[in-house]
Amino acid sequence: MRSFRIRVSVIVFPFRPANSEHSASRSAYQYPGHRIRMAPANDKNTIVLERGNGTSCSVNLHGATLTSWKVNGKEQMFVSSKAVFDEKSPIRGGIPIAFPKFGPWDDKPLHGFARVCRWKMESGADHLANGDIKARLVLEDNDYTRSLWGHKFRMVYTLLLGEQQLKTKVAITNPSKDESFAFELVLHTYFQVKDIRKCKVTGLNGLQYLTKRDDTETTTDKESSVRIDGPITRLYADTPPIHEIVTPEQTTSIIKCNFPDTVIWNPWEEVAKTIPDLSDEEYNQFICVEAGSFFDPMTLPPGGTFEASQSLCVK
Repeated sequence: MRSFRIRVSVIVFPFRPANSEHSASRSAYQYPGHRIRMAPANDKNTIVLERGNGTSCSVNLHGATLTSWKVNGKEQMFVSSKAVFDEKSPIRGGIPIAFPKFGPWDDKPLHGFARVCRWKMESGADHLANGDIKARLVLEDNDYTRSLWGHKFRMVYTLLLGEQQLKTKVAITNPSKDESFAFELVLHTYFQVKDIRKCKVTGLNGLQYLTKRDDTETTTDKESSVRIDGPITRLYADTPPIHEIVTPEQTTSIIKCNFPDTVIWNPWEEVAKTIPDLSDEEYNQFICVEAGSFFDPMTLPPGGTFEASQSLCVK
């Protein structure tokens, strides 16, 4: 297992009022169209960050799942038309968070519990001097998580909404004084595309991949870019920090920090028909490019904090 021993102190992101002399933030009225709000009354779980000029993002407190990211009014995230919003099931689409396990987990929830727990918003949003908006959500251990995974922890999920960028950062802290724990972490991002057959993913040439977690035989990616013309599951280890999703309409950059592994996934037509919360033809409308750390679980010592992030940018 990878042993993480660099940071040993809890990292805190304090909320500073806009009028604090030490704060780089500005009040919302200085940036017309900038605000944070709850979605309409019939959707009490969704928080919306609006930067103005059609740029916004929405995050559901159930699973801290980001369900929308719009740049100049254009949606960048895919969410299934059959996605279930019952505060129990994982949400199909957006950016679900897989923690502390990626993939099957004995008789426990697939991809861990973070994506099916209710998170809390911490304090409020910061309106930064450059016009960006930052918000933080928090998940801490509770009776349910300890029944599945007997460790104390604190997760802080930070969203930073820029003009054409979205940064998502996860900080995991081990508050124990004497026990370490190991974990896996993946941001299971669903990118919306018009036609997956016209989509390609760069930054993986020459790397080896598995098609299942328990495979023993690897395959080397010999193409300059990954093109999708059928079902695909590829798990790459030790990948470069930058990938690009290239379509006829735009290029989206994915910049990873402290996420050594990458997953490319699409179920394609036949498997899509077996997924109850995915419409039969929707497989053609998304590609999952997932930043993660899962091949070798991270070990977090007592008092330690691990941070990892991905930054998405539309060109």
